[in-house]
Amino acid sequence: MEKYFIANWKMNNSFQELEDWLDEFYENCNNITTNNNLPTIVLCPPSTLLDQLDSELVDDGYEFLSYVAKENNRSNNDFTAEEIIQYVYKSRPIKIGAQDCHYQEKGSYTSNISAKMLKDVNCEFVILGHSERRVLQSETNQIVSLKAENVLKNNMIPIICIGEELKLRQENTYLDFIGKQLIESLPSQINNDQMIIVAYEPVWAIGSGQSATVEQISEVVKYIHKIISNLQPSLKFYITYGGSVDSNNAEQISAIENLSGLLVGRASLDAGEFLKIVQLSINN
Repeated sequence: MEKYFIANWKMNNSFQELEDWLDEFYENCNNITTNNNLPTIVLCPPSTLLDQLDSELVDDGYEFLSYVAKENNRSNNDFTAEEIIQYVYKSRPIKIGAQDCHYQEKGSYTSNISAKMLKDVNCEFVILGHSERRVLQSETNQIVSLKAENVLKNNMIPIICIGEELKLRQENTYLDFIGKQLIESLPSQINNDQMIIVAYEPVWAIGSGQSATVEQISEVVKYIHKIISNLQPSLKFYITYGGSVDSNNAEQISAIENLSGLLVGRASLDAGEFLKIVQLSINN
């Protein structure tokens, strides 16, 4: 099973902190051992850092290209365009993600960023409908759905966040809420050659230091899997979990059936801790 580990930095970190994080990441990422293919790591910094992140990854990619050239007694100049794309872009150990986008391509939407703009800085993933936006920005399921459509239109992968507040869980109405939120937040049209990621993040667990239990997560993951499989059986989709994930609970959570990775918030600000989470999770 493919695994996705998404670092959501939220409104944190500067240019220098990004460079420091990447330095620590590169120093330690080769220590990750896996029984299968390496997982997909997605870094979602604030939008001010996206271009810098892309530039840093391009520089690292060309260094790798030079290494390949030296190992094969070739010159950088005799690589084809396809080979350059493979070594500089497709072999990146980190994929670029954004924390949000607008549902329109362009227009009079001060402070907003479109999916097309994100594509220009080589974004491949976009987080949508995070509970902090749903609450603080009054973002509805319908808006999330429109954003997801625009992300797919620009050949990126939407990470659609869903999750219940504590009151709904206490009232035992959380599954009804999650099902409605999921169905209404999905793009209205998805081709079978596209894919989506659904991130289950119970609102009451985000940033609280208290993760949901394995049993609670497993129940919701199974429910999400059933809903999407019934709606569109051929659709390629993955489910991740987020909500106070750290190296103390990552291994247990990652072992849940049909769970394909983690959306990590606060713990992802520390590259060492984030890589520890990845290592503990990937062989489940």
